[in-house]
Amino acid sequence: MTHAAAELCAEDVQHFLDNLDDCQRNEAVGRFLKIEGKELWAELLRSFASRRGAARRVAFRALTGEAVELILQPKQTLFSAKQALLKQVAQQMPAVDPGHRRDAQVFAGGDLLADHTLAAMLPDEVSVVFKQVKRIAPPSDSELSEPDDL
Repeated sequence: MTHAAAELCAEDVQHFLDNLDDCQRNEAVGRFLKIEGKELWAELLRSFASRRGAARRVAFRALTGEAVELILQPKQTLFSAKQALLKQVAQQMPAVDPGHRRDAQVFAGGDLLADHTLAAMLPDEVSVVFKQVKRIAPPSDSELSEPDDL
């Protein structure tokens, strides 16, 4: 392989890596490690399970500095944790505007966490931003029965 071809490959590799999100990078490394270093992968997996495989407290800290701690099961999703959090703080927060509902965005560092994130993957403390979002009204029966004009 010539030097120019090797450099082109390095550029292609960097371009490929730049186009992966964090989740894809993590999965790629995990899968590669499982194939290339089965013993190390198994050791890391056991270590992860021993640290994160049981219920634990996670603190949800708002921008005001106040925190709510929830005990989360390792396979519980962030979505269900957010529902529990919203229920717990509902009485302390101002009422939402008509036609709206309260939602929460959860961050680890500067990264917005997806609703499908497992509790086992959460750090011990996360940041939470509460917001109001407009409710989506379901279509009425008359809207469902009227054919669309083509």
